[in-house]
Amino acid sequence: MKIESAPAVKRTAETIRYGDDLMYAIEMADEWREEVDQYSLQMEIYDKGQGAKPERPKPNIHFLGRTVFDHILLKVKQIRSSDLESTMKFLNYSHACSLLFYTEHYLRNNTEIELATRIALFLMKAYQTQLQQQSEMHQILASMNIHMKHYFKEHKRVIGKNLCALQLTSK
Repeated sequence: MKIESAPAVKRTAETIRYGDDLMYAIEMADEWREEVDQYSLQMEIYDKGQGAKPERPKPNIHFLGRTVFDHILLKVKQIRSSDLESTMKFLNYSHACSLLFYTEHYLRNNTEIELATRIALFLMKAYQTQLQQQSEMHQILASMNIHMKHYFKEHKRVIGKNLCALQLTSK
C-alpha cells in the first residue's frame, strides 16, 4: 500500500489577489532596477566624456518613497502566513528568480530572516531543477546558503544552551 501526501493548496480569490499584487510589485521593482542600471551605465559613458548627461530615473509613485526591497517586503508581509506558499505557486520562474534576489538581500541584511528563509526554501524546492541549470543564480544561492547557515547555527547554539539550562533546573 502506497501512501501519498501532498500539501493542501486552496485557490481562493484572496490568494489569487495576493499573487497578482506580488507579481505586479516584482515587475515594478525589476523595471526600476533596470532603469537604475541603465542610468549607471550612461553615467559611466558621460564620465568618460563621450555623451550627454543622462536624466536621473524617477521612481514609481507606488513605491511611496520606499526602496524596491522595502516595497517587495511590504507586499510579502501583506500575505497571510497560511497563504504564503499558495501565493508563491502563482509565480512563474522569472518572478521566482527576482523574488530570490530580493530574499537574498533580506538574508544578507538580517531583515525578516524567518520569512525570507521560508520564501527561499519554498522557491528552491519548487524550481530546483531550473535553478541548478542556471549558472547566474548560483552566486545568489551560495550567498543565501551562507547567511541562512550562519543565522540558524547561532540560534541552534542559543537553543542548545537553553535546553541544558532547563535540564539542570529540572534536576
